[in-house]
Amino acid sequence: PNKTTILQLQADVYKAIKDTTNWRAKLYELRKITPNHETLDHELVALTEDLGDYQEIQKLTKEGYNKYKNDKWAYFYIISFHLNKQQDSLITQANKLLPTITTPNYKSQIYNILGDIYTSQDNKNLAIAMYDSCLVYNPNNSNVLNNIAYNITKHPNSDLKKAEKMAAKALELSPESTYII
Repeated sequence: PNKTTILQLQADVYKAIKDTTNWRAKLYELRKITPNHETLDHELVALTEDLGDYQEIQKLTKEGYNKYKNDKWAYFYIISFHLNKQQDSLITQANKLLPTITTPNYKSQIYNILGDIYTSQDNKNLAIAMYDSCLVYNPNNSNVLNNIAYNITKHPNSDLKKAEKMAAKALELSPESTYII
């Protein structure tokens, strides 16, 4: 067997026995000799997330995005700022990369996160705009419908009928939910 095969077998053994430190070390060794192996890079990001090393995730996802230039890596890179609680950087990267992302689920999730950020910053207009954009890609997201209803009620002179309609649809989609306003 060649070096790549041996390293992969070693990584698989460490994975099987849940030795995450050595598993990750073998993945990094593999990465050095197979630098453009997207599945390996994804496995390394997933393991690093499980280990809670969010700074390393940011580095890995940036490298992945620069290597592969696809929706998945753009999404991962944007999410790395969310994991690191870097809201301003997330907003900057999302504004830069969202126009290049074509996968509806990724777009929807990013718009949802942006809506949450703007809600936390008490910027209701931008929050609603982001949640509305999320609904373009996932119109049956009960959490987002509820978030829009919540933000509408925080506006002076708000359209309470629209808020009620959004909340009713959210409740219809998720009748077991206890968080819907």
